[in-house]
Amino acid sequence: MLYDASQRRVPGWWYFVILMPFGEWAYFFAIYLQKDSKIRNAARKISTRATSVEDLEEAVDALPSLENKLRLAQGLYDFGRMNEAIEHFRNVIAKDDENKEAYYGLALSCMGAADTAGALEALETLVAVDIAYKDFAPGAELAALLWRQDRRDEALATMKRVSRRSQRFKHEVQYAMFLIESGCGEEAAALLEAGLSQHDSGPRFAQRQDAVWAKRARALLERCPPPSDP
Repeated sequence: MLYDASQRRVPGWWYFVILMPFGEWAYFFAIYLQKDSKIRNAARKISTRATSVEDLEEAVDALPSLENKLRLAQGLYDFGRMNEAIEHFRNVIAKDDENKEAYYGLALSCMGAADTAGALEALETLVAVDIAYKDFAPGAELAALLWRQDRRDEALATMKRVSRRSQRFKHEVQYAMFLIESGCGEEAAALLEAGLSQHDSGPRFAQRQDAVWAKRARALLERCPPPSDP
């Protein structure tokens, strides 16, 4: 499913969902089966996509700038040539070790190539530089990968940091997912109830924007244990 997600260029938080327990099933029904859905069509809109990889290679030959090399790496990723994309993203990083776009492209390419170690290394570097990059998507993806590798304390700490830094409802819900899986149901319930209260009293546009996360929060609350007696 990670490879399919990388091919469809779905929003970054889907990588987080896939890596969580039962996440692949959620992705399967919400995205994989919806081959003609608006979600898939939107995910396939890549602003830098060229007619072919050859076009991008010719552009690099004509002007071997770092920007053109990055576009070639992105193009290789877009066309599903993950191992080549990894090589080219690493070449860009070798010339510019602060290029956040290259680190994120490298992480996604490694995910598509089932190279978990490579994805972790790229995400850890990127999150250390700018945890807020791409609306905190790399931080959430890093937490999910750490969890899958049974590095659960690190995963929980990473997602907690994302949640506190972003103060976004969706990240609070994601953090609550980790808390529930860690056996901290009461803490998760308190976080979800506070988030839902703020969501329900917020402006309509914000409620529409976070409607999916509100639905998920209510479903998670049902998995939380009742509060213990004082």
